[in-house]
Amino acid sequence: MVNWRRLLFMLTVLALVVCIYAAADAGPFEDGKAAYDQQDYKTALKLWEHLADHGDAEAQRMIGVLFRDGLGVAQDNAEALAWFGLAADQGNAVAQYNIGLMYRDGSGMAQNNAEAVKWFRLAAGQGYAPAQFEIGTAYKLGLGVTPDNIRAYLWYSYAAARDNNYVRSRDILAHELTPDQIEAAKRLAIELPPAKN
Repeated sequence: MVNWRRLLFMLTVLALVVCIYAAADAGPFEDGKAAYDQQDYKTALKLWEHLADHGDAEAQRMIGVLFRDGLGVAQDNAEALAWFGLAADQGNAVAQYNIGLMYRDGSGMAQNNAEAVKWFRLAAGQGYAPAQFEIGTAYKLGLGVTPDNIRAYLWYSYAAARDNNYVRSRDILAHELTPDQIEAAKRLAIELPPAKN
């Protein structure tokens, strides 16, 4: 027969142990993320500032997001760019991508598609699919680069290999290409890794 009191006691102890370990794993960044997720942006900023000042690239990037979007602070593209820049200089792919978006859109600066592609390439070389997609779009539309549907297909393929959200764009472009052009893109993928294309 099951001793329900003993079972309830053991489950309670187990729950407490899990809570203690979860709390031990949490830190200032995670606490800031929890505050951010609950739209308590001022608390998130407070928690991330110390980390960012000590070189935490992800905290720097998230502070950039707060300034870019005006969350808990006055919206300030120049401040966002500065924070993204600190994180990007440490190789944070998402921060590099965010800078690329700012240049692409002209957010707080003159629009510059060539500069956008430069930043997208840095993030894409680390396998960040949204940046790979943006490079494909740049080649498709000739934004900051010479239009080239073979390279567009190549970059859409890189993005699609990492994230299924980009498969449709690759497949739509494939219908505009000849089989020889698709083969040329495949050969190019073998010859040049994503960071060099």
